[in-house]
Amino acid sequence: MLLVIGRSWALFLGLFLLLVGNGLQGTLLGVRSQIEGFSTILSGVIMAAYFAGFLFGVFWASRFIRRVGHIRVFAAMASLASATILVMGLWVSPWGWLFMRLLTGVAFASVFVVVESWINEEATNETRGQLLAVYTIVTVVGLLSGQFLLNVAEPDTLELFLVTSLVVSLSLIPLLLTVAPAPAFDHPSEIKLRDLFHASPVGVVGTFMSGLLIGSYLSYSAVFATDIGLTPAEVSILMALICAAGGISPWPLGRFSDRMDRRIMISAMMGSSFAITIIAGGLYDVEVLGLNGLLGVYVLAAATAFSLYGLSVAYTNDNLEAEQMVAASAILLLINACGAIIGPIGASLFQEMFGVSGPIFFIAASCLAMFVFTLFRMLQRAAPQIDDRTVYAQSPIRATVVMTSMAQQLSQDVTAEQAEEDEESERQAREETV
Repeated sequence: MLLVIGRSWALFLGLFLLLVGNGLQGTLLGVRSQIEGFSTILSGVIMAAYFAGFLFGVFWASRFIRRVGHIRVFAAMASLASATILVMGLWVSPWGWLFMRLLTGVAFASVFVVVESWINEEATNETRGQLLAVYTIVTVVGLLSGQFLLNVAEPDTLELFLVTSLVVSLSLIPLLLTVAPAPAFDHPSEIKLRDLFHASPVGVVGTFMSGLLIGSYLSYSAVFATDIGLTPAEVSILMALICAAGGISPWPLGRFSDRMDRRIMISAMMGSSFAITIIAGGLYDVEVLGLNGLLGVYVLAAATAFSLYGLSVAYTNDNLEAEQMVAASAILLLINACGAIIGPIGASLFQEMFGVSGPIFFIAASCLAMFVFTLFRMLQRAAPQIDDRTVYAQSPIRATVVMTSMAQQLSQDVTAEQAEEDEESERQAREETV
């Protein structure tokens, strides 16, 4: 195991530095947009643009990697991310930021494809879980570290944009100097979206809702916190707590779900999160809960919501054959990204309608919808047998280990290979009939 990690040290170090910059950038833009007087809805759209770019980046990344290789794609996309951050610091414009944020999403999506395909190639059945654990730790620690860099300078100046660009640029050095060979980029199997939804409606809807919730928490929390009067230092602490909650909570909840119908765990989490957030939103309006209590509840609700993605993927895999799991998880990540695009926009709209508690009510409404849908599906279908189920595996906040497969799976609905297999099956059926 140590040997495998040693071969990938450059990849993990580069990823860590990149996530430090990513974590700082997201929080910085949320705070700075409020300082500049951007409207609440426009701020939400700007933050959501990252996930829209992320979606496009997943489509294109596989083509780039096949053409020029992993290391060159990592270097090019990290350079793009560094450049967009500098442009945003020099050109403070909501529409300019929206476009740059879109490009940032493309860059980071491509980088995640590089990282996860590299991990898949290095891992074996005996080391995959441990490598994913390292990946998760690097992801969470990188995002946490980025939050605290918000305190090294004032957010209304250029300095923090320069710091972000510097850290992202430094991420290039380890990978460009490594002597480890880059992995191959294999084509995965295919599965159609309608077949996936038929196999696991709760898994598909849960993946979308998790993207919506995570997009709200990670992208809009800084805007919300600034609006309610938190200082930049307090905003960085809040974002760090949210990232920590999102990184830690899925482990025990996911492991516990291995012993029961995962839908029970999903419904319990969503019901609890709904109750917590709706009470918090109502109490804050009458100043009973107080600011510290509201933020504590906000983080507690985030801890349950961040577990939804892993549970949804695991439940989906419980209802699939082994050879379908990689391609299915790839589609789920696309659905998750779509939800993450909508999340910040929805939170900003709710704040416009309901005031400072609006984002809390948006999160509560999302949790309630998932809670009701899960209970409805439990009445329609029995849970899979425990012996037939997959074991839950923790996924990092920003990405999953199947993104590499997703990048290729989304290039087309049905590959030529699958078409040939269908023709072969039809031919065999005709021969058997004869």
